[in-house]
Amino acid sequence: MDNFKQQLEKFVKGCQELSNKDILGSEWENILTVVEGKRYAKIIRTNFFKGQKSQSSVHCFVDMNNGDIVRAASYKAPAKNGVRGNIFKENLGLDCMSQYGTKNLR
Repeated sequence: MDNFKQQLEKFVKGCQELSNKDILGSEWENILTVVEGKRYAKIIRTNFFKGQKSQSSVHCFVDMNNGDIVRAASYKAPAKNGVRGNIFKENLGLDCMSQYGTKNLR
């Protein structure tokens, strides 16, 4: 489990760097936080404008059993068949992520 937490921390840091590319000006800030549930860790993206919370959305879910990165179906649940990558891969699964969350399958 310690290995999972270390990988998750690296993954969230990489996602934060991608998310910062979305900032339109110095007045905007995006913060990613992790909320652990029974099976999934939910990565939440919160937007702040001039220090005031603007909105929150789910960036993605990470399966705590195997490290799969899963697309969000809603704020509370991951999508069925929504696996996009894995945090234990060489690139931490960041190739399946954009500044807004998981990429769509093509």
